[in-house]
Amino acid sequence: MMCDRCQYAVQQAADFEGSHPDELRTGPHHFTSASLKQAVHDGCYACNLVWERLSQGQSDSTPRDLPNGTEYVLYPNEFSPEAYDLRLGPPDSTGEENRLQGLRENKWFKLYFATENNPPSDHAKLMPTTWSDNTISLAKRWISDCLKFHKCSGPPAGSPSWYPTRLLSFTSHRPSLDSSNIRLIERKDAVSIDAYTTLSHCWGQGVHFTLNKQTHAALVGGYPLASLPRLFQDAIQVSCDLGITHIWIDSLCIFQDPDDKSDWQREASLMQKVYSNSYCNISALDCGHSSESMFGVRDPRMLCPPVFEAKVSDEVKPQLIDAVYKIWESHAPWQDNGVLSWEETEASITSFKYVLADLMWDDVDKGILNTRAWVFQERLLSPRILHFGASQVFWECCRASASEVYPDGFPENVEPVRYKANQPAKTVQKQKKRRDDDLDTDLATIQEMNYWADIVTNYTACNLTFGSDKLIALSGVATLARDLMGGDEYLAGMWRRGLGSQLLWWADKPVARPEGYRAPSWSWAAVDGPVSPNQYGYMDRDKLLISVDAVDVRCSTDNVTGSVSDGWLRLRGLLKRIRLMRNRGKDGWSMVLGDLMVEEDRSREIMLWTTVLFDTRNCDDEWEREECSLFCMLASDPGDLSARVLLFQTVDAGAGIFRRVD
Repeated sequence: MMCDRCQYAVQQAADFEGSHPDELRTGPHHFTSASLKQAVHDGCYACNLVWERLSQGQSDSTPRDLPNGTEYVLYPNEFSPEAYDLRLGPPDSTGEENRLQGLRENKWFKLYFATENNPPSDHAKLMPTTWSDNTISLAKRWISDCLKFHKCSGPPAGSPSWYPTRLLSFTSHRPSLDSSNIRLIERKDAVSIDAYTTLSHCWGQGVHFTLNKQTHAALVGGYPLASLPRLFQDAIQVSCDLGITHIWIDSLCIFQDPDDKSDWQREASLMQKVYSNSYCNISALDCGHSSESMFGVRDPRMLCPPVFEAKVSDEVKPQLIDAVYKIWESHAPWQDNGVLSWEETEASITSFKYVLADLMWDDVDKGILNTRAWVFQERLLSPRILHFGASQVFWECCRASASEVYPDGFPENVEPVRYKANQPAKTVQKQKKRRDDDLDTDLATIQEMNYWADIVTNYTACNLTFGSDKLIALSGVATLARDLMGGDEYLAGMWRRGLGSQLLWWADKPVARPEGYRAPSWSWAAVDGPVSPNQYGYMDRDKLLISVDAVDVRCSTDNVTGSVSDGWLRLRGLLKRIRLMRNRGKDGWSMVLGDLMVEEDRSREIMLWTTVLFDTRNCDDEWEREECSLFCMLASDPGDLSARVLLFQTVDAGAGIFRRVD
């Protein structure tokens, strides 16, 4: 259902085409908070989502008062002429703080032409809970299609080639909370295992039930299902409904004793195998703790995007016809099948049907779970995933994305960026083919470095409870990526080939260095916070003015992609002592070489910007003194639009030892 104000906003799309198709259109949506609230009460699909967004962060789940109501803004979609981006929310406010709050409170939608091809589900087909017989059947179909038609990794049921050290086993396909037990089994003692599922979940704060020396005997002997945390009960139920009677849950399959990390370290190095060999991963998207249920209650009417028929005036019709013809041609062919010819179809058009769709895949990408660094690799490594969101179940594999609302896959206009397209196993296959086809070596290296740069960018944007896990939490992805890199040497989050280019990473915003040692200062793994690798990924040798003569990294364990205890490199380049002067009245510092201040060059068409901005907040006034121990090394050819400079601070002047300054 759509309220009259949302219908008005959608109608603007039909009117929009004939006037200024490349410009945005904006206007009032609801004039008052009371009007918006009434639309929510009446069941308006879009207004309910706007209300939900406005309520986020409010203690009583009630939006703040909106003295200026809400507005709509229509943006023509640059990639799809028949689609629009629609923003609903408070009008833009003056002042930076108010503007940022307004952006957080806005809700985005896609507006696109409805076709007979892959329409959204009818809400009558959806149950009021996210796990029902209907959803079970749909999940089984998704998995079956993936196993038959996709070349995603991971074994089908009945033919796994590798098992984790431990698994939780249950005998019944329909376990009863009152009488069923689960049992921890060891790989060495396992008689028959058809397949296993895995669970991705947030641990949350507080006390957790885990495998340790005290609980081991009880779990091996048989532990009551009803005594497990609710989230684990739900995951076991899902696994059983899929026909799989074994599941791997990190907290119950790895010893968690705080005084003995040996088992944890060994098992952490096996994450690549654990997730890559799973039948399906079960993802508890919105559960912040294992005590919560991942099954949600919903109103199906508020889930399915509405279709609105917009009237078309004669003056606008020609522009809309051009956009619709391509859709008609692909979805309503007229050869001898009784469908109207295009001429007849065009003459009969007096209105167009639009679908007003929520960007529902945001629920996956922005779910609580997928902000966690450990889950980053779990998601990439798992061949198939069932994401349990608050209002629906989503499907993700390396070839497809779907949901209960779009069970056959998302329409082109709302299809998400395929996260698992960067799955290491698939990328390795592509890269090996490129090498077999004798693709230019430099181009192959650039592609490899850009692939890893994307991994680092996305991974460092995630959150870690324990900073010491920085490298081990990416170890599984790095292990598979080594094949992509042709077996290249892994060095604290970087690769030996092209290492000089990789040293030129920076932070998008101030980050922090941990108190304890985690990685060499030249590695992005040495800081906490989002990092951007060198934007060029791999820089040509003639543009790079530094070279790495030697490098050595000591690993903490036998896992070469895990934590490190020490590391150094010998860097060749032009080293100059400098000092810095704080810029008065603006951010950053200026470099001083001898008595010469390096200033912005305004004589060129493109101004050269020379301000120094630090990645961390650990700026020291001592750097303004002439005798300071600060050095710089020009790293890239200044003939480009930008030149990159590395800053170092002396650690041992006599031995020529420096650390990178952030």
